[in-house]
Amino acid sequence: MAAQRAGFLPGMKFTLEGVPGTRQLLVRLSPAGERTVSRKTYSSGREVPVLDINSAQDLAVLQGCEVVRVLVTPGTLVLSPLASEQRRQRRLKRALTRLRRREPLRTAGICAGAGILSHAVHAGLADAQVNSQLVLHNELRADLGEQALAYNELVGAHTQVLQMPLQELAFDETVLQTVAEVDLVEVGLPCSGASLA
Repeated sequence: MAAQRAGFLPGMKFTLEGVPGTRQLLVRLSPAGERTVSRKTYSSGREVPVLDINSAQDLAVLQGCEVVRVLVTPGTLVLSPLASEQRRQRRLKRALTRLRRREPLRTAGICAGAGILSHAVHAGLADAQVNSQLVLHNELRADLGEQALAYNELVGAHTQVLQMPLQELAFDETVLQTVAEVDLVEVGLPCSGASLA
């Protein structure tokens, strides 16, 4: 449907072109194009255009992407990774680099309570001989955050301990810049509203 909205019809010619310095692939209608839009015909007789782009060389700019965005403009389709996909790839690369260098993985605990789940995650990583460091502990309840500060050995001088609602944490640029990017986020159940305790 995107191809049809952009004006690509069966039999038309098109070109492929990577945009230097970006991870974008431009698909443009062009009478001088070296490729031809093919077609798929349904049993109802409805015909749709098909752009067959399956060359690893042509798709190199999108290598490793599981999901792409398609921006539709007249005569052009712009294929690029979703922002979340780019972040996923950056996170994976960063974590693998840390593991190769034997640097601790940076972790964050959200809805962390007293840090029991954080402790379990770090214990599992330690069992796998992976170093880790808790850099963010966020819990809405002050009493549980204080419990973590007093008794959880993961929570130290390197840990930013917060008492914020999730929606505030997600949009607080100052906090997120202070903590910087993490390699692993563990999220507990926000149980205060659901618990009978």
